[in-house]
Amino acid sequence: MEITGKTILLTGAASGIGAALLRILCNEAAHITCVDVDSAALQTTLAALPPHTAAITPVVGDLSLPATVEEMISAALAQMGSIDIVIANAGFAYYERMNYQDWQRVEHIFRVNVFSPIYTLQVMQQRCPAGGYTAVLIASAMSYIAVPGYSLYAATKAAVDRFAEGYRFEMPPNTHLMVVYPVATRSQFFQRAGEQVPIIPPTQTPDQVARAIVSGIRRSAKRVYPHPLFRLLRLSMLTLTLARYLTYFIGLRQFTDWQRRRS
Repeated sequence: MEITGKTILLTGAASGIGAALLRILCNEAAHITCVDVDSAALQTTLAALPPHTAAITPVVGDLSLPATVEEMISAALAQMGSIDIVIANAGFAYYERMNYQDWQRVEHIFRVNVFSPIYTLQVMQQRCPAGGYTAVLIASAMSYIAVPGYSLYAATKAAVDRFAEGYRFEMPPNTHLMVVYPVATRSQFFQRAGEQVPIIPPTQTPDQVARAIVSGIRRSAKRVYPHPLFRLLRLSMLTLTLARYLTYFIGLRQFTDWQRRRS
């Protein structure tokens, strides 16, 4: 999809990948509705933007609440008339040992990282039944790779990945879905995850991820792996997975044959 002159809804716009996307898109899009829970940070990011051509409408709200998601999309449609691209970037991480009992803490990260982007697509499908838009979901390399300290975060991103793979079969006509798999991104994201959070290599900058996302939208990519090393690792993992499946099916066939001979 061409980005120039399009209308864009961007969440998590105040910092990190979202702010980097805003810096790129502000001279590409015709209108951007940018959303974040942190009003002060969002205003700071908007004030720091270079001179730009896009009209920008800030929206402040807690996307862990379904009413906020509905209001966000209603506001975007009212301001822009349509939504050509929706980028569900908002999310956060915990860095911790899972040695506690706290339902609300677990629920909160799933509400922001999983429920919110899924509900965003549900509301989009109802408000724009004819489709015609591109949706971008942010997963993570941790969708595939276990990292100590990030159990809950990895679980949320794996959920986004699995949802996307199934939703591709159910999307409205003329709609495109793209999923992004960043590695550790050097931004405030990790500072907010917890005290003395280690950033495990390979790493990349928010600008690198943002450029990969923009390029992916233009190419109508289904999946974007911003770091080349993870892209290669992902191919290796697919080969390993295929080998595991082949081993499983060969073993299953042998077991079935053995059962048949015994009967």
